[in-house]
Amino acid sequence: MDKPLFLLGLFGTALGLLLLGVIIPHQHIPPMMSSVSPAFYPNIGAVILLAGGIGMLLISLRSKPAAINLPGLSRNLRFGSLMAVLFGLTLVLFQLVHFLAGGTMLVFSTMILLGERRPLHLVLVSTISPFIIWICIDVLLGRSLP
Repeated sequence: MDKPLFLLGLFGTALGLLLLGVIIPHQHIPPMMSSVSPAFYPNIGAVILLAGGIGMLLISLRSKPAAINLPGLSRNLRFGSLMAVLFGLTLVLFQLVHFLAGGTMLVFSTMILLGERRPLHLVLVSTISPFIIWICIDVLLGRSLP
């Protein structure tokens, strides 16, 4: 049994059940003029989370535990602390500055986390994507972003 995968599957299954049974039914309002219930899409997400958690539980019961790679631990801890600082800075920018600053930092941090290292892509995508979201929501729809 692979213990980390088992624990992750257990968490996903428990969260999916909690969302389906308690949180989503208490958080939605009845539909006014639409044909789709407001709980439809959150329920889809909860079912996907539940199915993924059950899948991880089943896979973890059949697999052997993975060996821990200690030589790379220092590098992983430095990278993890860098990501924590970047995502913490994202939260500060969202709260204190504006959506564009926080969104830019969020996209930049996520791209670094996913392994993107080309500077031109980092700069262009992390600045253009929050700007497009801001134009679509704030300018076209007239809804203000935080």
